[in-house]
Amino acid sequence: MELGGGRGGRRSWGENEKEQKEKEKEGEKEKEKEKEKEKEKEKEKEKEKEKEKEKEKEKEKEKEKEKEKEKEKEKEEGAGPAVSHAAECPRSPVPLVPLIGFISVGLGSAVLYLLRLALHSPDVSWDRKNNPEPWNKLSPTDQYKFLAVSTDYKNLKKERPSF
Repeated sequence: MELGGGRGGRRSWGENEKEQKEKEKEGEKEKEKEKEKEKEKEKEKEKEKEKEKEKEKEKEKEKEKEKEKEKEKEKEEGAGPAVSHAAECPRSPVPLVPLIGFISVGLGSAVLYLLRLALHSPDVSWDRKNNPEPWNKLSPTDQYKFLAVSTDYKNLKKERPSF
């Protein structure tokens, strides 16, 4: 069957379909080639990234080697026994001795002060049966404060009634 009533130069429906199918196949082939080219480009990019990573690793190794060489030079030059000793041995606890001493003195004095308050303060009553009100039995010369700056307890007189 021809288009246009058989006039010259026109093709039949079947021929147009064949040409279209061929063009589609060629288009698909071109797309596949483009995809393959893209994949190749991606592979090349990955290879470049891997090469860059390898270069970075090599640079890091070189830096580490340089640091080791510097350490060896310092040891050879005699940078001091403290530097080489600190690198080889763990830290000694000698600097902690004053700290431990001050902490123990502080804790000891706090415990002793609390014991003094518990035993000598008139506000504390350990024996309620025999001494229910210990603050009434204090004489004016008894010093129950820890530190009295301006008060002389020896010269005080009793100004209160006895119970």
